[in-house]
Amino acid sequence: MAMDKVSSAHWIQKTFKIPGPKGGAVLQRKTDAFSDLNFVGAKNKRAKYIRVGNNTPPQDIYELLTTRWNLQTPNLIISVTGGASNFHMNSSLTKEFRRSLIKLAESTGAWIVTGGTNTGVMKHVGKAVHEYAAVKSESAKVVTLGIVTWGIVKNKEDLIRPEHAKNWSANYNINPGSIIANRESLLDPNHSHFILVDDGTEGEFGKEINLRTALEAYIASQKTSDNVNVLNVAVIVQGGVGSLNTVYSSLKEGTPVVVVAGSGGWADILATIYNQTNDFVTETTIEELLTDLSMPYKQETLGELTQTANECLQMKDKLTVFQLDSSSGAQNLDMAVLQALLSANSSNPEEKLNLSMAWNRSDLARTSILTDDTFIRLNEPFITAMKEDKHEFVKLFLNHGADISKIFNPEIILSLYQNKKMLKNALFLNLLKPRADDNENEYVDVTHDKIERSLRSLMGDVYSYSDENEQDPLKELFQLCILLNRREMSFVLWEVMKEKLSAAISATRILKSLSKRTEIKEYKEELLEHADEYEKRSIGILSQCYFDDEEKTGNLLIRRLKQWGDLTSLQIAVDAKNRSFVSHPAVQALLSKIWMGPMKENTNNLKIILCALFFPLMFLIISFREIPDPSTPENDDLESVNSEVPNNELLKKDNKGKTKSTWRRKLVQFYRAPVVTFWLHVLSYLVYLLLFAYVILFNFYPQPVTDASLSNISVQEFVLWAWVCVLVVDEVYEVLQRDSKHIVGKISSWFADPWNKLDVVAIVLFFIGIGLRFQTEVEASRTLLAISFMVYCWRILNIFLVHEALGPKLIMVGKMIKDMLFFLFILIIFLVSYGVASQAILYPNETNFGTAIVGVLSKPYWQIYGELFLSEIHYDPSADEFTCSSNATLIAAGQRRCPSINWVVPLLSAVYMLLASVLLLNLLIAMFSYTFEDLVEQTDSLYKYQRYELLEVYYQRSSIVTPFSILSYIRQLILYCVRGCDMKKQKDKSSPFVVDLLEEDEKNLIIWLQWNSSVFLNDLKNKESMSIESKISGISERLEALTTTVDLVQNQLSSHDKLTRKVNMLESNLSHQTQLLELIASALHVKPSKTQHTNILPVQQQPQSAPKSNKAEKSKKSISRSSTPAVKTPLDGPPLHIKSRTAAYPDSSIQRFVVPDNMVPWNVPFPDYKPPHYTAPSVAIQPSWADTHVEGPNTMIAFPFNEYDKKRNVDRKSYMGNYDVLSGLPRNPRGRTGVTGRGLLGRYGPNHAADPIVTRWERDEHGNVIIIRGKPVLEFVAICRKDTGEWAIPGGMVDPGEYVTETLKREFTEEVLIDIDDTERTETSFLIQKLFNSGVEVYKGYSDDHRNTDIAWIETRAFNFHDNDGSAFGKVMLHPGEETTGVQWRRIDQSTKLFASHFQFLEAVAKKHNAHF
Repeated sequence: MAMDKVSSAHWIQKTFKIPGPKGGAVLQRKTDAFSDLNFVGAKNKRAKYIRVGNNTPPQDIYELLTTRWNLQTPNLIISVTGGASNFHMNSSLTKEFRRSLIKLAESTGAWIVTGGTNTGVMKHVGKAVHEYAAVKSESAKVVTLGIVTWGIVKNKEDLIRPEHAKNWSANYNINPGSIIANRESLLDPNHSHFILVDDGTEGEFGKEINLRTALEAYIASQKTSDNVNVLNVAVIVQGGVGSLNTVYSSLKEGTPVVVVAGSGGWADILATIYNQTNDFVTETTIEELLTDLSMPYKQETLGELTQTANECLQMKDKLTVFQLDSSSGAQNLDMAVLQALLSANSSNPEEKLNLSMAWNRSDLARTSILTDDTFIRLNEPFITAMKEDKHEFVKLFLNHGADISKIFNPEIILSLYQNKKMLKNALFLNLLKPRADDNENEYVDVTHDKIERSLRSLMGDVYSYSDENEQDPLKELFQLCILLNRREMSFVLWEVMKEKLSAAISATRILKSLSKRTEIKEYKEELLEHADEYEKRSIGILSQCYFDDEEKTGNLLIRRLKQWGDLTSLQIAVDAKNRSFVSHPAVQALLSKIWMGPMKENTNNLKIILCALFFPLMFLIISFREIPDPSTPENDDLESVNSEVPNNELLKKDNKGKTKSTWRRKLVQFYRAPVVTFWLHVLSYLVYLLLFAYVILFNFYPQPVTDASLSNISVQEFVLWAWVCVLVVDEVYEVLQRDSKHIVGKISSWFADPWNKLDVVAIVLFFIGIGLRFQTEVEASRTLLAISFMVYCWRILNIFLVHEALGPKLIMVGKMIKDMLFFLFILIIFLVSYGVASQAILYPNETNFGTAIVGVLSKPYWQIYGELFLSEIHYDPSADEFTCSSNATLIAAGQRRCPSINWVVPLLSAVYMLLASVLLLNLLIAMFSYTFEDLVEQTDSLYKYQRYELLEVYYQRSSIVTPFSILSYIRQLILYCVRGCDMKKQKDKSSPFVVDLLEEDEKNLIIWLQWNSSVFLNDLKNKESMSIESKISGISERLEALTTTVDLVQNQLSSHDKLTRKVNMLESNLSHQTQLLELIASALHVKPSKTQHTNILPVQQQPQSAPKSNKAEKSKKSISRSSTPAVKTPLDGPPLHIKSRTAAYPDSSIQRFVVPDNMVPWNVPFPDYKPPHYTAPSVAIQPSWADTHVEGPNTMIAFPFNEYDKKRNVDRKSYMGNYDVLSGLPRNPRGRTGVTGRGLLGRYGPNHAADPIVTRWERDEHGNVIIIRGKPVLEFVAICRKDTGEWAIPGGMVDPGEYVTETLKREFTEEVLIDIDDTERTETSFLIQKLFNSGVEVYKGYSDDHRNTDIAWIETRAFNFHDNDGSAFGKVMLHPGEETTGVQWRRIDQSTKLFASHFQFLEAVAKKHNAHF
């Protein structure tokens, strides 16, 4: 429990002691340095610190950390040690170290323990924390504990607490003037807590190590809140001899150690000897490694260091080396650390899984624990993952085959609802209203009934919670996640549900209902955002289903969902006000079908009205859909379910077995169609309004009270009374038809419709008017009835809802009326303020209250519309414009009172008119404009949504119109009394909004839904992967990988340079020794024999005597080949092709068979050579430029290889001479390529191409030719290819019967567009034409191209067209053609990277012109 600062300070000084002053009598004294620490010079950097003695019990420090500094017990201690001085790591390793360290600490809830100073590895840790803090909130701060020697802290006097200080914090400057090297250091400002260990020394490092070790061991002996042991791991980065000793001590204590290779120091030495084959290292090896790393050492300590290193190797099982470029093992430092912890602490897979869950690292569990050959009981881990909202683990368990139905029984699911940790801060907990429990109790009082009651409040009164024995565990878990707003977890469960559509719609309904029960804006927005996501998914699945099968989609919408309270998907969507869903074409198609009943959907409304009034016309002008036989079991479409007349006598079958509707069935279903009911009621309502208008206009006379015979009341008025009474019964019937189970819910649902509110107003006014009808004066009654008539007239606007154009406009009117009501609140303020002021000034001390109220409200209101009352405001007694009197007697008799004359009133009137008429009215117009624009995009969905409500109302209404509908109500009442509650079942059975499918049909429908849902999910994932965010993320990852590769290459080059220097030294020594031997031989006058002479030759002539030199030379050649693609030449054949053997064949997923250099020639046996066959689809369709397919059965169709094919006008001769033809197919003269077939090439054998190389001299801004190393510089026209993105020479394939010169011109003009001024076009065109007539051939032969195969290859002729003086291309602009993405003049030199063999062509051109290359 947190303590206040005063009591904490008292406890700290009582508990922690530090050494007394040197030479003093006091050996120990109270600590004098503890508080909050502000880092001056670092923005918003704060920490806690304390000075303790070096012999302080670790349990006291642990109590300080957890109870006084309020840190939670960690799951893991990451002890980072290494170089105390500043050192350099390559950027990739630095980035990986910082990223992994923070990810490790954040995901596992670990403490990072370091030396705490702003140098060396501690500084790297601090920067990692700083980068993390930049993107995280203060509450998500990583605990970084620095344990530092007090005697080496710079400016430590600033940390000493003044005596008797209470609310004091230290200010620590991180920018001092100077620091004494090797004696003092600054605290790192990015650490969160510091333990400053004082042993009485000054300027001596490392005095904190013993206390640090003891504290880490004590913390590792504790248990977390999940009853899991706290683990400890040491991470070594760089480091000196002290780090080696730390590694040894940690390994001896059983603590796993992770060494970061590549960081330098002893970390690299340990990594090197770790990877050697034996577990023993010699002093010579250690000495060489120390020398290579330029690390200082003493010769006398070398044996001790070697012994320590060997002892570390003996404990190799707890030592892990992380290599950034390792092809095996962990690719990330955090994974290497966690794998080391798992290996060192447990061999039981279940315990490893528990550890990975405690650390919340599903990636570790996926790669190292839950493998295909591992069996683990997932019951407890799955339940724990659900409780702790670890969705990645739930996803992992589901992918691993966990069976939810066997793990989660009703008792366990109920226990999840009762778990206090799960329900903490959840809005759903308020709905459950549990009994107040003791804080220590893990569970809250939640029962099955409370859950049902809460869900009913969210889903509606008609929702019925499933019985415990019928619950689907997966649905219950998903429902719980939605109630707790566990977004990611709910998505994981939703993706494995069978009925994703109903689950998504129900989730939308629950989340929207929850959002209405919170006033916290952020939480409300979060709930609505969650609901929108499920709404989009439900619409996506619905669209996929509708695209696949409209009829099944309709059944899907109205199928009764037993797991969701016997509701339907459509009903849930309507209750959730999911307008986008209801306005979907699938729903609208279903509603149109229900609305039209048995008629075709394109039936004209006028025909329907005529037939409704005179039914025989129905058989002449109405077209009906075919109605299947509802008695046929395989029929599950809507009509078979919705039929309310299942009697087979109404049906007849023709000789083919098809059902035909009889006239009786057509008649019944026609009048049961909602559209017919609607128009009949509209016509009836119009008759009612006509009757109402007639009565109040022409037939409404006073009725004397003494006349009991009601003689003055006409028959028409009696009919009107009866009609209104039946209208009341209509409204009562509509209330009873509502879906709610309780009368209060039915009434609330009915009142939610604004049209029903108008009905109430009209009915109440009518009956009050009838009550006043029997007074002597009937004006009040007439007035109320007239107003009632007005309201009834407004009610008829409801018929516009069925009209596609007028319906949306009616919605706009309703929204604008709401805007106007809000506007009136503002207007009333100005109106009343002006009215009271003007009335008080013009008519002071008014005695008539009514007159005063009229003056306050009436005049200001009418002034808005232009009635300004100027004669009254500018009263002039001499004028006759305003008749009034100042005589009290006349005023009392009814004469108008004369106003006072005051100049203030006109001024107030002007201000009021400016505000009311100009400002406020224009504000109202602007509000209307905004509402209109806002609703233009929504009106369609609003209209379609309200269309459902209208349809439902008129389906429930009787087709017998008012007032005759009373007969139908009497019949239904009798049936209800006879059948009782069976009426509800009968209603559901006949309703077109609910369907109960047969078990087999429902099963097939769910399978169909699952298939379409999976299609939608795949499309969704593909869209997400193609999103801009995903692409940016992918590019970022590739750039990071590229950066890592560059760093590794640099390191390898650096190592290569060192190796080269060593080899050179060795060669020099051997050469020197050879010279000495020769001198000795000369001095002795002994002529060495041939054999002796061979033994003393220089190393350059003895490759066997200098293996290191050989290795270095090979390394050089390898690097040279990778940097500049050279063409290899075997000893006994033509040059080998390189690009023709690249692993992946272009524009395909085909991987070439690997062909080593020595296996390329065909004359070398290669029995294992089995190249894949590939011919591109664009070639296989046999376009005009491609040969007929002759492989396989058609091999006998021969082409005249090695000669001119006159039949096809194709030259099949090779520039390199005759090539081999085996089994009717040619063979690549340069050897194997790793793939057979034609690939992207059209011709078998040689595919002749032509490459024009257009060059000119590169010139500076003054027109002078640029000279490099005494040679002029050439530039050439280069194009950027669309297919590979590489720069290349313009060129292409020679068409049948075409000369090469024609190909050169054609390809150049197709791939390079020339832009030239019209005035110079003729002259320049002539020069370009002349240039192309003077080309020089620079190459003729095989082209090493990525597209080459074993039986098809490219041969080319390259011609150079040189514009020597720049006259041909000096005044033109080059643009890319249709087949290229770019074109430019590029310099010719060795750095030029080009497509295929074009590099060699340019080299030949440069040599020809004696130009720079």
